[in-house]
Amino acid sequence: MGFENIPGEIRAKKIISGALKTGRIANSYIFCGQNVDQIAEFTKEFAKLLNCETACGKCLNCTKITSGTHPDFIVVMPEGKKSIIKIDRIRDLKNRIKIGPAEGTYLVVSIMNADSIEIEAANSLLKMLEEPPQGVVFVLITSRMDSLPKTVVSRCQGVIFANQNDIEDIDAELPSGSDVWSLLKFSSSLSESSSKEAERDKLEKKLRILSAEFFRARKLRESRIVLNAIRDIKKMANTRLLMDRMSLCLGGWIDG
Repeated sequence: MGFENIPGEIRAKKIISGALKTGRIANSYIFCGQNVDQIAEFTKEFAKLLNCETACGKCLNCTKITSGTHPDFIVVMPEGKKSIIKIDRIRDLKNRIKIGPAEGTYLVVSIMNADSIEIEAANSLLKMLEEPPQGVVFVLITSRMDSLPKTVVSRCQGVIFANQNDIEDIDAELPSGSDVWSLLKFSSSLSESSSKEAERDKLEKKLRILSAEFFRARKLRESRIVLNAIRDIKKMANTRLLMDRMSLCLGGWIDG
């Protein structure tokens, strides 16, 4: 069970499965991708695995999460004609989670279309992300990560859902500028390590061109971020994670 029924998304599965295996569960995640309905199903399976080691689908925790009746799996949806998440909904959420899990090991809060949150509600949510109750995990689901407040993004671990299998496409075109979603999609096209020397050479050349473009545009901060990524890639670290970090830095979500 678990993620077996979720097609593709090998990368996201590896990240979350690794966190479950090591017990290093973040307090808050942003699950970003274009197929938000599939990401919602992934989040539901994540909640099962947090409260059942195999997500068996048969125990009380699993069956309640599946049916949407588990007190420790809360789904927050945009509401009203404008389809936004309002401050009253976040205040209600704060009251519901303050004592932590009621029946399971973890209380999982899934916030659908999190980019639709109004600013006052986002500020209230930020306080919960900064000081979450014990055993509470937030999952913000969005197809537009760059529309979320930077303060909220900085408190979360990002997981990209590229809607593809884990294939290597080092020859794919590297987008120019700081279009973060396009950069992250390029990162998702890389193999997990891209360890072959020829692959790293290709990537380095693409990054040097990008750095030069930024430099010519007098975007010195951005140029330095790309150069730092080249330096780290040469150290034979995880190429794809480094590309993720570079993309997020260029978007201004992480201090460069």
